[in-house]
Amino acid sequence: MVQRHPWRCSLSKRGGGRGRRRRREEASKPEAFLVFGENEHDTKSLKALIEDLCPAAKGKVHTRRQPLVLIKGRKRQDALDQAERIVGVVNAENVRRDVQCVFLHEDCDAIEPAHEAYCEQIENALRERDCPCEPHAVVPAWDIEAWWFLWPDVLPQVNGNWTAPTAFKGKSVGNIKRSKERLRRELRKGQGKSKGKKASKNDYREEDSIAIAQKIAELGLADSPQGRSASYDRFRASVKACCKRLANSSD
Repeated sequence: MVQRHPWRCSLSKRGGGRGRRRRREEASKPEAFLVFGENEHDTKSLKALIEDLCPAAKGKVHTRRQPLVLIKGRKRQDALDQAERIVGVVNAENVRRDVQCVFLHEDCDAIEPAHEAYCEQIENALRERDCPCEPHAVVPAWDIEAWWFLWPDVLPQVNGNWTAPTAFKGKSVGNIKRSKERLRRELRKGQGKSKGKKASKNDYREEDSIAIAQKIAELGLADSPQGRSASYDRFRASVKACCKRLANSSD
């Protein structure tokens, strides 16, 4: 009978010489965290935050462009079908790496606490499709741009033309509707009006998330937000739980 460890994506252990050989093979595999998402801007941003929150995971976090998560709010069978595609990639990766944790990102597109139900839907879909380890949904409310309000003083260090978005400093950012557009407006303050309808070259773009997250990580601030976000706190707790598992696997 195959027995899975409750929190590791390792292969099954069996008795006898074959089991001992399998265990040696597992022990020799490099450990890994996998990050799936809606696009590579978000997955690379999460990678930077994860490695800052869990220094032991540096070099072990791997992003995957496909399959996209796309589970939130979908009909049950569609969600399960997508979860099965993701689990297939996890199982394939587990052949060459000891996958310890799986992170699955989708923006909430709603304010807190809507992210909680979406997280449960994503995680339950992966469990139903026999994900070989505990999945961790990452569902920023409203979207990942809301999280960048947690480090207002960092953003001008990414782009010197941006104004620090201090409106929510020390406050909850989980109730900012359409936070991407709000962030763009806040960063634009002090630049004057752009001529014509063409966006200013200094306007925030989705790909800027990567540089923002990397700067937060470079400064070691991922665990020191200057505001409140229940969705970020959930993500942070997931990373710390995975980090503990990583430490235990190395014992």
